[in-house]
Amino acid sequence: MKNILFNSLVLFAVCLVTQTASAQQVAELDANKETVVETAKDKLLTKYSWLSNHLKDEKNISSIKEMQYGGITDFVMIETNTDQVLYDADGQRYCTNSPELNCKEHYNLSAGALEWNRI
Repeated sequence: MKNILFNSLVLFAVCLVTQTASAQQVAELDANKETVVETAKDKLLTKYSWLSNHLKDEKNISSIKEMQYGGITDFVMIETNTDQVLYDADGQRYCTNSPELNCKEHYNLSAGALEWNRI
């Protein structure tokens, strides 16, 4: 009987330690994910300082993406819940998506290196 109780306690301790370690790893992964997201945002703000004006109302922005034409980063796409607006590298509005026009397809743009998505 003592062996069964002892084995049960050991098994319980192993399970508890394993669950605690797993929870810690998940927390670390979540923290790292947030760091990566913030790093991409920081890089975008450093490269395109004019973005700070758009981020004043950040809660409406779902993503900010660099867009390339021919391997050169020329544009930034800001997506909100209601529209997608393409800006040139200097922050001038270049194109706004509409039912008749998809800016990315119209200008044959591909994704650039930097992208920030609201989580």
